[in-house]
Amino acid sequence: MHQKNDFTDFIGIQIFTMAVRGWRWMLIGCCFGLFGAYLFIFNTPVQYKADVIIRPATVGLFDSDSAIQVESNREILYRLKAPSFYSDKLFGACGGISAEKIAKQVTVNIVKDTELIRVQYNAHSILESKRCISAIINRLAEEQNLSSEPFIRNLKDRLLLVQNELAEARRFQAKIVEKILACDSRECSIRLSKLSKENEIHDLNSQLLQLNKQLTKPITQPLLIVEPIYSSESPVHPKINPTILFGTLGGGLWGWIFFIFRNFLRRINSKKSV
Repeated sequence: MHQKNDFTDFIGIQIFTMAVRGWRWMLIGCCFGLFGAYLFIFNTPVQYKADVIIRPATVGLFDSDSAIQVESNREILYRLKAPSFYSDKLFGACGGISAEKIAKQVTVNIVKDTELIRVQYNAHSILESKRCISAIINRLAEEQNLSSEPFIRNLKDRLLLVQNELAEARRFQAKIVEKILACDSRECSIRLSKLSKENEIHDLNSQLLQLNKQLTKPITQPLLIVEPIYSSESPVHPKINPTILFGTLGGGLWGWIFFIFRNFLRRINSKKSV
């Protein structure tokens, strides 16, 4: 046990000694690493991130249980990552880059435990990032407004159908009640009661109430910007402080490794000369 501890201490002392002896090479390596970090920073295009949180368009009052999104969040995520979504109108707002590049610069996430969506866009300037993400959100709002029109037509058709079914069920139920009142035996009443439409009328009334809520004006709740477009004053890429830190430390490490390798070669050459 003592021998193992002594060996560990010996190795630690050797490493510390090598580090002290090679401080000049470590310093040179740090300088080269720092220089390389600055070269990387100055030769890498700066990028700023614009950020916005939106609530997708719905049919029906948003805060009610009857509200239905025009598109699911999954469909919106897929749409915003597809290059086909980005038309010629967006190219000017996004610096004239291609649809494929715009799609790559867009990040879309669902805000945890909500139906809200966070959209982010990286660009070479704060103004361009805000301008482009604003154009993207406006286009998405237009697309959702167009998508809501057939959705609303289907709801209105469904409402008319339910109203007709409910009127027919009520007429049938009224006739059943008349016949039950005219029955002269209990068996006749039980037999006719089995034909009752009360449960169906209750279900149709529930559907009618739900549809009326969904078609309450304003029928469509348009896409809403929950938090305004925000862009930080500092660039998101390249990250200056981490780049300088890791560049300096990495350069120092490579300088120390070079020092160890240099000493190793010297020992080999000295043994050969003996």
